Amino acid sequence: MNIHYAIKVEMLYSNQQMLEITGETKPRIQYWVLKGLFQPVDQGKGVGTSRRYSEGNLLEILVIQAITQNLPNVDFAKSILAEIRRTNPSFFSQLGDREDSIDKADCILTVLFESVNAIMVYVHDFEDATVCDRTYLSLGLRVYRMDLNFLKNTLRERIKSI
Repeated sequence: MNIHYAIKVEMLYSNQQMLEITGETKPRIQYWVLKGLFQPVDQGKGVGTSRRYSEGNLLEILVIQAITQNLPNVDFAKSILAEIRRTNPSFFSQLGDREDSIDKADCILTVLFESVNAIMVYVHDFEDATVCDRTYLSLGLRVYRMDLNFLKNTLRERIKSI
């Protein structure tokens, strides 16, 4: 009787590698962790140890960068990340090895501004997002849209380059 086991080893990245891949600054990363936008997969154990970041963490950082570049409100960013996690729980855990392995569903993030302090967040497939955006725009509402799979591809390319 032959028994085969498949073990998937998750690559973890040091602080320096994370900064190089994401292009982000250490203080902003620390601020985002403090604000609860994401948590490194390995927090480090005690004084003198460093945090370690999974590919999912790196993807979270790229999404946060894209959001905060256009919406500097950290609470908005936190709400948006929560909606991505709610509608597509495996999004941050499944980077995949190749572009064609990406699940095409739930890949477009749409943020609808109802007022200065209120947003609605939706995660759609491409076709639904296009229809919904036309509807929102016809109502005169401001819309922010992001292709989440584009960020996955960007991360893949950056990881290959280090």
